[in-house]
Amino acid sequence: MISIKEISKIQDKKYTTHSIAFLPSLAVISLSQDSKTLMEATVQKGDYVQEGQIIARNCIKNITDKKYCTYPAYIHSPVPGKVLDIYNVINPNGKKLPAVLIKMEGNFSFSGKKREILNWTYSQSNTRTKTLAQMGVINTFEKPISLAQQINSEITKKEKDSSYKISPLVVRLFDNDPDTVIDKYITENFAKEVFEGTAILAETLNTSDVVFIAEKDTWNLTENETKKIFKNIQVHVLETDTNIYPRGQYKYVKQTTLQYLSSKGINCYKEIFPIDSTTCLDVYNAIAKSYPTIDRFIQIEGDDIAKNGIFKIRIGTTFRNIFEECGGFFKEPAKIIINGLINGIAVSDLDTPITRYVKSIFVLSSRGFPDQRQTACVRCGRCHNICPENIHPEKIYSNYYSDTPVKQYILDTINLCTECGLCNAVCPSRIPLYQTIQLIKDFDNE
Repeated sequence: MISIKEISKIQDKKYTTHSIAFLPSLAVISLSQDSKTLMEATVQKGDYVQEGQIIARNCIKNITDKKYCTYPAYIHSPVPGKVLDIYNVINPNGKKLPAVLIKMEGNFSFSGKKREILNWTYSQSNTRTKTLAQMGVINTFEKPISLAQQINSEITKKEKDSSYKISPLVVRLFDNDPDTVIDKYITENFAKEVFEGTAILAETLNTSDVVFIAEKDTWNLTENETKKIFKNIQVHVLETDTNIYPRGQYKYVKQTTLQYLSSKGINCYKEIFPIDSTTCLDVYNAIAKSYPTIDRFIQIEGDDIAKNGIFKIRIGTTFRNIFEECGGFFKEPAKIIINGLINGIAVSDLDTPITRYVKSIFVLSSRGFPDQRQTACVRCGRCHNICPENIHPEKIYSNYYSDTPVKQYILDTINLCTECGLCNAVCPSRIPLYQTIQLIKDFDNE
């Protein structure tokens, strides 16, 4: 664990409002909106579509594993208009995948219209699960994945083994990366929707316990309000010090949650079902408002960009259009990174479109930005000293790329890696340490 003061570049950043970004005149909607699936387009060149219309529904390929996705998250058009083309584009995760190009024209189905709030309590669990898939909801807690698919997997375990206890629903109300504030912003500004979305998901899972992981002294829901929203579901609030990193990753959330529940005499769980505030808001919109996932709250930061802030941006808007709306660059940026400065991903193509898993965009200037050229390991030991799991990332890297002999117990620690990215953050040689460990883990799991 490490204090975020040592690694965060935008400490104490707080936003109280957001801006609505312009709708894209040309929307580029990737057919892969999560980390796993490639979807099949249901439209073709020349078709006219409505705002929110489903344009891809069937999973034709699993990108990261061989398991078939039973409940893939459907993909919708963020604007009304004409399909100009279906072609390959670079996605924010660096992969070149098919996308649907839509020229905006025609009438809007959702924009500017008030949505009726539906009474979801009368619907069946399996109906809500299907609706979450049809509305395109993904779980953005860590690696983005279809939420309906995760629900189905959990319920299937119960159907196969009646003694299986449905995992507790664990909601992280803050951001994992210390430089990103989106989940915190959503928690503070859409608390009612977040709590209602959590209740919807808890009822759908039929779990007995909900655990909120929150910053200290931020929980403000009264006991009566809690009972009104969650009824017979037991609600727990586990406060944590978010000034320490990593506190929001799956391993630490699971460990602290199970320890907390055990201290309350609840020892029936071995796993958790983790989600974040963004996912809860999407669940609420999908079930209570029948609103598909066609936009995202995105944090934009940078010294060389005219306007910083939080924007509500339509899926399919390109980075180029976003930066133009932010007033453009004062100076050509050194690097553009999405989803946090610790273990985020660099984006090199400004025509890359926004997808559902983008939460933040950081525009880094050359001022104070370290030289990114990779050099030989200087054996400083910083990566090992900072690692929460006491791994030797530099030795694993040398073994993988140079066949340097390494003791077996060091190689056995690979699966302990949580991919927090701290080793990369402190490496003076800019060696891709945790990415190398991730590659090894992915190869071993094939």
